[in-house]
Amino acid sequence: MFKYIYKIGLVILSLTMFTACNDDNGPEDIFGEDANSRLEKEAAELRTLLKSSPEGWKMTYFTDDPRYTNNAQQLGGWNFIFKMTDDKNVTMVSDYSTETLVPKTSEYQIILGSVTKLSFATKNHIHVLSDAVNFPISGLSGKGYKGDFEFLYYGQEGEDIILRSNRFQIEIRLTKATAQDWTDLDTVRQNLTPLNDVDVTLEINQGGEISEYPISYNSAARFATNTVNPDLSFGIAPMLNGLQAIKPIPVGNQEAINFIYDANNNWYIAELDNGNTAKIVLDTPDPTAHLFEDFNLFTFQRLEALLGAPTTNGYAEIFVQAMDNVTSSKGDDLMGFFIIPGNNRIQYLLYDANNNRIDITRNISYTIDTTNDRIILSDNGNWSDSSYESLLQPLDDLLLHPDGFKIIDTGNSDQNGPIYGFRLFSDSSIVFATYGVL
Repeated sequence: MFKYIYKIGLVILSLTMFTACNDDNGPEDIFGEDANSRLEKEAAELRTLLKSSPEGWKMTYFTDDPRYTNNAQQLGGWNFIFKMTDDKNVTMVSDYSTETLVPKTSEYQIILGSVTKLSFATKNHIHVLSDAVNFPISGLSGKGYKGDFEFLYYGQEGEDIILRSNRFQIEIRLTKATAQDWTDLDTVRQNLTPLNDVDVTLEINQGGEISEYPISYNSAARFATNTVNPDLSFGIAPMLNGLQAIKPIPVGNQEAINFIYDANNNWYIAELDNGNTAKIVLDTPDPTAHLFEDFNLFTFQRLEALLGAPTTNGYAEIFVQAMDNVTSSKGDDLMGFFIIPGNNRIQYLLYDANNNRIDITRNISYTIDTTNDRIILSDNGNWSDSSYESLLQPLDDLLLHPDGFKIIDTGNSDQNGPIYGFRLFSDSSIVFATYGVL
């Protein structure tokens, strides 16, 4: 009986060995070819594809696309156009900055590994997004723009090439570029310009019910932070006729992604079904409120600088009167003054005969008249040294004039900061210049 079982075992073992030796579908050939051959074929396919488009390829790269990351989105998107001129060199432009609009040529490689990889091997415009010391906000210090310069090849969809970023596996779609795309890229970049230095509001119209949310826009990060509802914050990238938000803005059961710029109304609008809309509304900020919220104000008024634009003779005469009072009584030199809204005070700056600084402060309050775009300073008592009160009175009375001052944004600046004019609301002959100091 034992011999019988032993013989059967030998027969089974022999058959198993014979089958194994003649198996044409082993692990190295499960796809009909070995892995190296398959990767080499993919690499050749990708290289041929990349060179097949006469004007190259374009892509919009949202480096922390929330569809593929587990972190809150902090960044928008950047457009790139590139053309492989041969098996080694690539020429590229980007809307990242005016400098990156200039075509730059570098080297690229098709790398074989566990997957086929497109690597922009030497420095080009796309590397600005992967530079760890080039970060748009403090929260990304050491991370840069979270971008990659190597991308994994995931095949084709129609004529498009599908890639994924090497680190964060963010899907990127390459579409064929045209000669016009290269020409239009500067226009595309400028479609974000209206967002700069304005008040931004996200307005959602769902079935006639309108909700408005204030937006803080960071142009370096291309990110719009909803200061009321963070879930409605979003990154943006410019398009030829407006901008796109990779994280859709929900409007009921619809989504707003593409926003068209309307210059007549100064907004970007996404028009949806049933009359629903999402708008990014732009409004020129009140210069008075902006100035007093963002800056301390410094007026440096040595005699030789008094008549510098936009300061007028009417103001200079008042300042000189106060300066002469201080000099004749104290021997001090009145240099100028600060208006410090955050601390509700005016701080007069003087130097004594030994060139020691003297700060004389007086308390104030202020009112912003948005209807007439003016600021009104009011006496709130308490001088740090009352012996200067009567000496500085001509200037102090002017600064606290009950009619207040119209703010003039000159559009100019120097090393001290942006230059504004204060024009007495009731007398246009009295104007003085001041610097906005952070």
